[in-house]
Amino acid sequence: MTQAKISWYNWLRHTSWLRFWIMLGISLLFLLLFTKYVMIAFFIVLNVITSFAWKYLHNRYIAIEFITLSTFVTLYSYGFLAALFVLEISVFAYMVITMTFTPNMLLTFPISAILLLFMLPFKPLGIVAVGMMFTIVLNIVLTLIVIMFGTGRLHRRLIFFATHVMFNWFVLKSIAPQLVHTLS
Repeated sequence: MTQAKISWYNWLRHTSWLRFWIMLGISLLFLLLFTKYVMIAFFIVLNVITSFAWKYLHNRYIAIEFITLSTFVTLYSYGFLAALFVLEISVFAYMVITMTFTPNMLLTFPISAILLLFMLPFKPLGIVAVGMMFTIVLNIVLTLIVIMFGTGRLHRRLIFFATHVMFNWFVLKSIAPQLVHTLS
C-alpha cells in the first residue's frame, strides 16, 4: 500500500501539466469568488502606478489620472462604500508617492467623499454623466478654494481643471461603460 502511495505521488509530482491545470482551476475559482476584491485591488494598483508616473514626469499641471474612472466603475459595479474606499486610498497613495501635502490635496479627502455621496441620487443618469458632474464640481470647488484662500497658483489650477475634464470625459466615455458591463 505504501508503494502505491509513493508511485501516485511521484506520478503527480512529475506531471507538470496536471499541476498547471489544477493551479489554473484554483486561480479561476479564486477570481470568480473574489472578483470584487481583485478588481478593487487592481484599481488601486493602477492608481499607484499612475502616481509614480506623475512623480517621475514632474508635470502636475496636466491631469491624467485614473482615480475618477476607478472610483465610478467601482461605484456602479460594487456600491458606494467600495467606491469610497478606492477613492480615499488612491488619493492618499497619490499624496504619499508624489509628496504632495498641499492644502488643496488635504481638502480633497473630505470634499471628494462628500461629493461622491451627493452623486448617489444621480446614479440613474449613467456613469459618464455622473462621473463628469463629479469631475466638474470637484474642480470648481477646488478652484474656488485656490481663488479665495490663495492655496495655489490659479493658472496651474485652470490648466489642471481643463485637462482633468477632458481626460475624464475621454476615459469615462470610452472605457467606463464597458468595464461596468463586464464587472456587473
